[in-house]
Amino acid sequence: MSHGVFGPVTNHRTCPGCQSSFTKDVKNNTWDSMGVASPECYEVFLKIISYNDVRFSFLPLKKLIISAYAVQHLSCLEVQIALGIDRDARASSVQDIPLHLLRLFLTVEKGFSTEKVEKEFDDVRQKILEKRIIFLEPKRTKGLIELRATDVWDSINYAKLTQEEYVDLMRRFAETTWDAWFEYHDFVRNIYKTHR
Repeated sequence: MSHGVFGPVTNHRTCPGCQSSFTKDVKNNTWDSMGVASPECYEVFLKIISYNDVRFSFLPLKKLIISAYAVQHLSCLEVQIALGIDRDARASSVQDIPLHLLRLFLTVEKGFSTEKVEKEFDDVRQKILEKRIIFLEPKRTKGLIELRATDVWDSINYAKLTQEEYVDLMRRFAETTWDAWFEYHDFVRNIYKTHR
């Protein structure tokens, strides 16, 4: 079996971000713009976003979905370099993770309404940008991610969810992702406390 930067050459591909395994779609080799998700995983994510937009049009929930997905897809330098992702984009993918974790914290731990989450998030983000704070690259969490994009899409695809069930599913997606990042909880709490 031959090997490449993206792992063994087989009919399966593992997403470098969430580690989900997919049957390789040979017709689809479109990686996300940051090079952190496999084409197959990114396609699942786009289906979830499209479903949200078409069926419910929940912008705040869309931002929560993006944050949960992003946190599950840390940068993988080797893959990003192989895909030709430039240095600034790679740096941006590192800097975004603490901010996505902040949105999960505000939603899950603080229990704020979607409107308050976005106000608090924007205020803290603006202060971080003004102070030009640079975050170190987080290490992959040791926590078990119980609900990945593939699980979310399976739930959407195989059940006719009511609006309430859909919102609950997306909150569980955020909660299980936040819970898996337990090692960074104090770090994110401190970001909020220091910059609010």
